[in-house]
Amino acid sequence: MIPSIAELISPELAGASARIFGDDSEVVRIYIHDESGDTYIGGGSVGPQWITTMAIDDERYNWILNVFQKLDQQLDLDFVESNTPNGSQINIYFDTEIEVGGSGTTLGLALSNEGRRRSWWEIVINAPVLANDQDYLDFAIVHELGHVMGLEHPFDNSDGDVAGERFGDPDASETTMSYTRPDEGWPDFYSDADLTAMAAIWGLEDDRGEDWLIGDRHGNALLFTADAANERLREERSGDLVIGQAPGKPPEPILALDQNGTQLQINQLVNAGSWQYRWENESDWTTQVNPIDRHASVLELHSDGSDSLTLTNEAAQALEVRQVDRWERASETVIRYAGINQLSETAPESVADVITEPDEITNWQSDFNADGETTASLEGHILLRHLLGTFPGDALIQGIQGLASENHMLVGSDTNAGQPEAWLEQGKAVGGFGGDNNQPLNALTEGLAFIQTI
Repeated sequence: MIPSIAELISPELAGASARIFGDDSEVVRIYIHDESGDTYIGGGSVGPQWITTMAIDDERYNWILNVFQKLDQQLDLDFVESNTPNGSQINIYFDTEIEVGGSGTTLGLALSNEGRRRSWWEIVINAPVLANDQDYLDFAIVHELGHVMGLEHPFDNSDGDVAGERFGDPDASETTMSYTRPDEGWPDFYSDADLTAMAAIWGLEDDRGEDWLIGDRHGNALLFTADAANERLREERSGDLVIGQAPGKPPEPILALDQNGTQLQINQLVNAGSWQYRWENESDWTTQVNPIDRHASVLELHSDGSDSLTLTNEAAQALEVRQVDRWERASETVIRYAGINQLSETAPESVADVITEPDEITNWQSDFNADGETTASLEGHILLRHLLGTFPGDALIQGIQGLASENHMLVGSDTNAGQPEAWLEQGKAVGGFGGDNNQPLNALTEGLAFIQTI
């Protein structure tokens, strides 16, 4: 039985901590007393007194700090270590003996001290009693710290809600505020229910624009911004549990050809999402469901899924591919040029259209600029620059080689009058180099000779 948020929050303890921590800052200073000897404490409801403390070894000291670091990552509080108990809000002591009267052994206490000048919590642990059971010692520390963070025993009905019994369900695996030992042993950190209740009090971390996942009572993993998640948690909905910080947005899918060159492999797909594609002539995306790993954690961005796309075009075409996760967050779009046996990040080079001409050159007009002369060099330059653009020499030569052949040249008609700009703009000139209007073969020879001299 997992207790609800309301069944774990103590309004009294949460209110005391709010006053002690203060409303103006997220910073909470902690002090860990690691020396042995007589120490004076405030004592809370027990009263001021001297206690005989035990030194805390380095391993346990660092473990306690790690507990606060983990809470810091989850809650909208910043825990800062202090080297003095003066001015800190949480002080931790290992005592040699705890005496509060009555029968039984007290394993730990959380004592609130509220005064005019300052207020603070003291956590006192009965270290000798727990010395031979390290797991139980760790559990006692997180249990008492849970009270400091505003949590109550689930069986406490002082605020009108209760879950389970003192030494029954729920056990400590479901909440560290329980007295019941789980079959797997005492936990050393808080359950999801504990952290959810703490987040309802203090808020989820929002310093870095984190998104958070909350599981509802139907088993759905819902994505929220920190502000939206905190608003929902304050509603104390039954069955809500904080799952953790959401993973980042899905990565770009990776594309690769298969061995046959007819299938495009779409790799690095996230679990339980989908991937989308569209070709250059398509406006709408086609959506494919990603393979699902039922054992994958919702907190991890699994990116080892793979799917395939059949290629049907001989020529490479622009292909856009992206993927979205289960919360409809899209990756960056990948653009590739794909076709059968083809996959490239760059567009294929355009190939000039081949104009089929008859073997015999007809309608030859050589005086393109209408100056009465047929100078091969001048006429050729005018034409080639028009056809091929003002490219560097090497590129121009390659272009010429693609346009000229040994048995014909591109020809035009009705280009023997007017200014070059006029007929170039009208597109009347398709080709030709110098020569005499009545001697087409001579014109062809002059044109080829000009090409060879460039």
